[in-house]
Amino acid sequence: MKPAGAALIRYGFRNRDEMLKWAWIVVVAIILFFGITTVFTYYSTIKYQATYQAPSYDVSWQNAMEWVRTNTTDDSLFLHWWDYGYWVQTGGNRATVSDGGHAQGKFGGNGKIGRYVLTTPYPETAKSFMKTFNVTHLLIDHTDLGKYSAYSSIGDGDEISDRASSLPIFSIDESQSIETSNGTGFVYVGGSYLDVDITYNNNGTIVFLPARKAAIVAVTIELNSFGTYSQPTGVYYYNNQYYYLPVRYFATSSTYHDFGDGLNSTIYIFPKLNGQQLDIDGALVYLSEKTMNSLFVKLYLMNDPLNEYDGLSLVYSESQYGTEFCYDDNYYGQIKIWEVNISAMDDINVVKEFMERQGGVDDLDGIKFK
Repeated sequence: MKPAGAALIRYGFRNRDEMLKWAWIVVVAIILFFGITTVFTYYSTIKYQATYQAPSYDVSWQNAMEWVRTNTTDDSLFLHWWDYGYWVQTGGNRATVSDGGHAQGKFGGNGKIGRYVLTTPYPETAKSFMKTFNVTHLLIDHTDLGKYSAYSSIGDGDEISDRASSLPIFSIDESQSIETSNGTGFVYVGGSYLDVDITYNNNGTIVFLPARKAAIVAVTIELNSFGTYSQPTGVYYYNNQYYYLPVRYFATSSTYHDFGDGLNSTIYIFPKLNGQQLDIDGALVYLSEKTMNSLFVKLYLMNDPLNEYDGLSLVYSESQYGTEFCYDDNYYGQIKIWEVNISAMDDINVVKEFMERQGGVDDLDGIKFK
């Protein structure tokens, strides 16, 4: 087969109209120029990606899938966000509820996993989903923190936005740390617009902070000499004014504390990597009312502090960084795998509608899961 460009040029030369002939040749030259430029640009992009970007299926995933192959049965069924389906299928040789093929589409597998599993504040909905599909294992990867805005948006309510959000990270500002009479005061800086309206009675003054207009810009907290944290304070900004409001809940991967009053939000502290040094309390995640009770937060980040996920047993965790979580311009954490004990879920209902491919993403909200 002869090149298309050459054929076009020959056509131009055969044309008897001299002006049209040369115009045609110019047009072909322009087409060829942009074609070559596009190919070169594409080649350069691919070369850059191949040279400087590491594959996503890294050592942690290779180790995790080796564990899956040797420690789970051939008929196991894995549940996770769809991104990892092909990795589990090919690397772990195990079946998955979802994968990149999106067999059930947005309003099937993707939307339901986003709404009724990863972002649900109701453990019974996640358990019902697992029981309905007869899931044997739940897998969550640390990159799901950064993807929270994606799967929470896909799983968001059709009429009322009750899931769509993100998990903003704040870093400690050492220059603002101060010694107090009881210990050390830390300031964490960042910024994120609020995902819900806040109305709070602050010592008799009603403070109203509207969603998507007001923002949280910093968090302050004190670590006393006994190694315990004081109640955190959120620094909010709206209409050229700062508001300092107490946050009710505080957590780490091993602790969870309810201060009894304050905004219905949670501060989750975890380590930050500074070069070769690990600052044990160098970063935090601000968890809003929308996100703080989600399965991802309660089970993955906090390790089920209130024992809400009985029937799920952590059987595997893998990290390249020697710590459960850390932050270094990006969030790094573990691949975690839980074994699902369906027989321990006698009080949980099977909901066949989970298997349907049509309908709104929140159509099952009124169903009795337990």
